[in-house]
Amino acid sequence: MTRAHRSAATGDSLPFWHSHVTPETIAAWTRLPSPNVIPQRPAELGASWHYHLVIAWFYRATASFTTSSTQQRPLWPDVTFDEALLHLPPTQETLDTPDPSVQTGLLDTLRLRLLQLLASDPSAISLAHWDTAARSYLPSTCALPWESATPCQQYDMLYYLVHEADRRRRSGPLLNLEQLTTNDGTRLLIAPSVGALLENRLEPSSDSTLSVPIRLRNCTIAAPGPDLLHLDYAPAIDSYLAAQTTHTSVLASDWDSFVEYTHNSRNDKQRFAFLTTQLEPYLLHLIHSCRLLLSREKAAVMDALLARRKRSSRLAARENGAALRQARDNWDTLQDNRTAFLKTRHRALARHHSSLQHVLSRKLWDAFDKDVEERVSQIEAPPTESSHIEVSPTEVSLTGASLIELSNVAPVSIKPSDIDQDVLLHGTCFHTPLLEVPPRPPLSSDSSSPESAPLEIPAELALTADRIARAAEHGLEPEDSQLPPDTLSWTFQCLCDPEPLQVSGPDTIPETARHTLLVCCDACHVWQHWDCQPQALLECLMEASSTNANANASVSTGTSISPRDFAAVQLGSDRYASGSTSRSASRTTSRSAARRSSRRHASSSESLNESSNELPTEQSLSWRPTEKRPRTTRLFVCGWCVLTCENDIRGSFANELALKREKEYEQAQRKQKRAEEKLLKEKLKQQSKEKARERVREKTREKAREKQLLRESKRDTKHDIKRDIKRDSTKRDTKRDSTKANIKVEKPSTNSTPFCNSTVQTMLQEAPHLAIVQAKPGTLLLLPNTVYTFEKEVLTPPYGSPQATP
Repeated sequence: MTRAHRSAATGDSLPFWHSHVTPETIAAWTRLPSPNVIPQRPAELGASWHYHLVIAWFYRATASFTTSSTQQRPLWPDVTFDEALLHLPPTQETLDTPDPSVQTGLLDTLRLRLLQLLASDPSAISLAHWDTAARSYLPSTCALPWESATPCQQYDMLYYLVHEADRRRRSGPLLNLEQLTTNDGTRLLIAPSVGALLENRLEPSSDSTLSVPIRLRNCTIAAPGPDLLHLDYAPAIDSYLAAQTTHTSVLASDWDSFVEYTHNSRNDKQRFAFLTTQLEPYLLHLIHSCRLLLSREKAAVMDALLARRKRSSRLAARENGAALRQARDNWDTLQDNRTAFLKTRHRALARHHSSLQHVLSRKLWDAFDKDVEERVSQIEAPPTESSHIEVSPTEVSLTGASLIELSNVAPVSIKPSDIDQDVLLHGTCFHTPLLEVPPRPPLSSDSSSPESAPLEIPAELALTADRIARAAEHGLEPEDSQLPPDTLSWTFQCLCDPEPLQVSGPDTIPETARHTLLVCCDACHVWQHWDCQPQALLECLMEASSTNANANASVSTGTSISPRDFAAVQLGSDRYASGSTSRSASRTTSRSAARRSSRRHASSSESLNESSNELPTEQSLSWRPTEKRPRTTRLFVCGWCVLTCENDIRGSFANELALKREKEYEQAQRKQKRAEEKLLKEKLKQQSKEKARERVREKTREKAREKQLLRESKRDTKHDIKRDIKRDSTKRDTKRDSTKANIKVEKPSTNSTPFCNSTVQTMLQEAPHLAIVQAKPGTLLLLPNTVYTFEKEVLTPPYGSPQATP
């Protein structure tokens, strides 16, 4: 019990801080059953101001009393922090637990979160990388291994990491303490830890002095002449400030020492008034810490009571059945995830293999076409007398479009089919290998056998022999019992050292594979050096990956290729690690933390649940480069597998060439046929146009002939009319001369109608076709119903108005 609480309990005179704290707070403090539950920190930590600043930063970054009372949003809201929780002694049950996730304390969680906050790839960081990852942020005097450092040295390292995290924080530093600047320039800092009071004092150096003008205008003096001389005191000011040092010391480290220091500072009114305002928050914080520890102690006692109680047989059987069902579900999930992983990888490899075959085939065809063009250019050259061979056109076999055009343009001295055969047998570019790799020796019998062939499966998905044996004890078997168990070993076989080597543990890793980048072939599952891969192979793989993503994509020769593109990893370094192991370990940690530790020994079926999903620790898998590989990258195929693919393409090249030439010949024939059909259509169209024009010309001639005939008939008719009129006139004249005055003009008969204007109109209505231009006197006009006698010469319309006398 503290001195302050003891004096209040015994009825002695009340301490002075009672007058600066509300009665509610004092009542809550006195109601605590045992304020001594807070463990004491080591004395050397209480005297370290680095420790208090780190604790203050943790209070601001987590879900704590400080963030809950100030309504400040914490950086890690899922972490509950209090200084008292850091110094709780571990229980015997926690120490006996083999699971490292249960043994992990609050400090390990906080420093892992801090390290992930500073890392560029948080998922790839774990506590195993602490010494290598934190070294870049620490000074050389403080860069020590964590396990061998003292508690003070550990918190010194954490201070530099916290300082770096605050420097990178865009929204402002978290380490922003309440402070008071006294009259002598000393600053008092109030830390969130209960009773932590720091003093920051500026200590000038005795050797350094500074003399500068008070006013700025005194820095400019008139030199001899018209110029002004400006004095620069910046270097002197900078050197003076650099000589000043700040000294931070701890004035109080807990509640008792803070109360005592406050009581001793009552003569300094400014300092005493500032310190008394912190008594209420500190006491509330102390009450919160005591309640938190008491609740945890009560929970631990309840767990112990539940563990020691007599359990019902039916309840135990029910829990065993539930645990067995959970284990069966976990076993099925493990197999499903493994099958899905293998299927996904197989599909991706099949697509990549197809793209790779396309790229290699295109390169091989380019080389073949280049050799063919060289042979054709030799044929097009003027032949000499010694080398020219006369070949009839009927002997030329048409095997390609270019060769067809060549045969139509110039005489050839060799058959095109012979050109293909010559290139297949003696082509310089065609027979040059696309990749220059040494021959691959056969794998050993152990690694080539399917029982021990490594499949490069992550440890969290591998059906190892141990897992299968544990599952078989409870009646669980793999879906395919004929398949051999997975192995965690891996094979190293590089182009620089073709002899294969099986790595089954950290002691069997070859020296050539340590501290260097390694890359795994996704086709044969063999690891090789990244630096030994030919540039042509990497460009070919990049082009195949781009072709797989986009059919029209291509990779230029100058494209930079990074080891990250093909999931290159380095053993013993987390530079190229993906963090898959740390992610799986974190998932295991969360599952183990959520499991009730007091019930682990209660059921034997829960051991199956843990063993069936048990993952090796990250330290035990550090010799497996597979655990560091990213899962989503471009696929890598080694030079030997690419060479095998190239040999397969060369083996079927002759048949593909024959099919291609036949296709080209058929295309040429179809093209020629289409051209002939087009010419025939054009000819028929031209003929139809000529016929149409001829018909038009014939119709024009017919119309002209009809017009000519019409004109001739009109001319003949007019001539006949004139002749008849002339003959009739002659007859009348003759008759009139013969009769002279003896002719008696008789009156018209009743059938004869006198001719007059109305008569002409009636006549025109009865005979509209009548067109009499001129009528002589005595002319008789016979109509169907009337006979007209012309006594005078008349004109009919439209040549004139008719005139007649009765």
